[in-house]
Amino acid sequence: VRETALKKDVKFLSGFGMGLSFSDKLRKHEKKRKEAEKEKLNTELAFLKNQINPHFFFNTLNNIYSLVQTDVADGQKAILQLSKLMRYLLYETEKGDKLLSEEIEFMHTYIELMKLRISEKVSIAITFPENYTNISIPPLLFLPFIENAFKHGISYRSPSFINVVLNILPGSIIFECSNSLVANTDNLLHQDSGIGLENVRKRLALLFPGRHELKITENETTFQVFLQINLA
Repeated sequence: VRETALKKDVKFLSGFGMGLSFSDKLRKHEKKRKEAEKEKLNTELAFLKNQINPHFFFNTLNNIYSLVQTDVADGQKAILQLSKLMRYLLYETEKGDKLLSEEIEFMHTYIELMKLRISEKVSIAITFPENYTNISIPPLLFLPFIENAFKHGISYRSPSFINVVLNILPGSIIFECSNSLVANTDNLLHQDSGIGLENVRKRLALLFPGRHELKITENETTFQVFLQINLA
């Protein structure tokens, strides 16, 4: 009887050991899978973020080129503003998440730079929060939409507008951007705009899976973006 019991104990311990070994292999496999997913996430985010910078610089340098030919003082001011933006894009965003206040300051500087070369026929309304919890967020979430509005929403012949609103709520951020559509921007949803709306969607999906809502709508006169990010 003792021998039978001993054999049962040995089998039990052997099976238990095999179970532990299998569980350990599963944990290691899951750890490697998560590390691979994280690496893939970081690689795709870096690729998408790097697509922003060349296009952004190209457009901004074109603006400054036009300014220098018409107004030297404004051109010099634009160069100083651009240096701030370049410093932020080239060095600060490489450090990971940024404070919301830094992102807001960056957007302010960018908008002021773009305003230097638009006419009085363009109405620009910007509403950024003044009192808010200074949370950390991934950099350059909103720039593509603002850049897109300046690229496609401004007419130099007829009245046009750009409206940008950022609201910070408990546990969420709501960003809204709307602009007029001028004659040469029909069907903007299917055009190459900024880094591309599809790339924006990809980046948000990687950063906030299941925690964001992006709505982009267009009619004959207006292009609108609504983005809500749930932080919790």
